[in-house]
Amino acid sequence: MTEASTTNSCDWRLVGEKFDRLLVAASNLIERNTPTRLLRVEGADMLVLSQLRIAINTCDAIRYLIAHKPPDPDRRPQFVLVSPVLERSIVDVLCNLIFLFNDLEANTSRYWKATWREHTEEHSRFEKTYGHLPQWAEWLSGRQTFIAKMKTAHKITSGEEAKPNLIPYWPIPNQMARNADLCDKRRDFLQYLIDWYYRIRSSAAHASGRGMLNHAVPLIGDESKERADLLEQTRSENMFASVTLMLAVVSELESELNLGLAERALYLWTLVGEYCPDAKEVYERRYQALL
Repeated sequence: MTEASTTNSCDWRLVGEKFDRLLVAASNLIERNTPTRLLRVEGADMLVLSQLRIAINTCDAIRYLIAHKPPDPDRRPQFVLVSPVLERSIVDVLCNLIFLFNDLEANTSRYWKATWREHTEEHSRFEKTYGHLPQWAEWLSGRQTFIAKMKTAHKITSGEEAKPNLIPYWPIPNQMARNADLCDKRRDFLQYLIDWYYRIRSSAAHASGRGMLNHAVPLIGDESKERADLLEQTRSENMFASVTLMLAVVSELESELNLGLAERALYLWTLVGEYCPDAKEVYERRYQALL
């Protein structure tokens, strides 16, 4: 991907219905016809389905914010500028899946144990700050019961319970790419995602550097044709980015779980790639060989 990458005009009707059906099919297959590979690993089915549903919901939100139709007077053109912040969540899901399936059993356990640690540490903060207040007692007790059930479900050892910091946090993408157990092809593609999709979207989320400028510049000054054109260009770029990322998520799952969606995903990669060089590049870097 380069700064010179551009997207060409595309009639969403050519893509939209098939794209929506692909996402629904992937979600339904994992939930209702759970692949054997997921059933063999305790907690993997819920983890993978949750990641996919998060990505789909985020993509739907982006598409609503940047849509022209149906008309909505409360949908302001500048709302498109928040799209990169939301897209970062989809990049996170994609990185999670790439890392998770490197060793499904070990990484599923690691994910849920890290989740227990986060809940436990948060509960300790609640106890420290509000534990002396009677009105908090029932809520804190219920939360403690939930954490105890998590401990049993995710096989937290007595040593880990005594010292939760023995459990590593779930890694962020940069840490995933440095993991010594990750295979080279996964590492290379993770690094590509970090360099070209994650960094700029993280900058937007933190309102720092380039991300801040990309978001703020169109919000400053009077309305003008130049500003309208910039927002429309941004709208198009983010529509294609969200579609590209979701195609990657579904393709990742197809390659790991054999959902039977390869032909449909390939059709969309080809169609979207005709309009968006970045989508074509993502496809050629990983999914051309996997599907």
